[in-house]
Amino acid sequence: MTTTVKTKGEKETSLFVRFGDWLSNASMDRSGLTEVTIRLMRDDCHLATRVSEIHNTETNPLTPQEVEVLMGEKHLKYIADQTGQSLEAIEDALTEVLPMLGNLLRVDPERLFQYQCKI
Repeated sequence: MTTTVKTKGEKETSLFVRFGDWLSNASMDRSGLTEVTIRLMRDDCHLATRVSEIHNTETNPLTPQEVEVLMGEKHLKYIADQTGQSLEAIEDALTEVLPMLGNLLRVDPERLFQYQCKI
């Protein structure tokens, strides 16, 4: 009998939330950080527009300071409240997540926002 060990984040997040992480290729132990960020972008078109303009690459990665400016303190605190993570951890994780979400917004925004209703 094989037992799968799950992180605390995986145990506390639903299949729906983890699907958001899968959609953007984010790590599955982020406690729903990607899904919460997608909801924020869906509800705030100005934020979604700013994220869609991100064109960072592996050779020119997004920094935590750029994430702070892009997201704003209010959104970062909301994500922290929703995921139980520190602001520093969120800023660090979003350096990878935001460029992926920006790419998805440019390529297929309907897929990014509509998946939430299909589960």
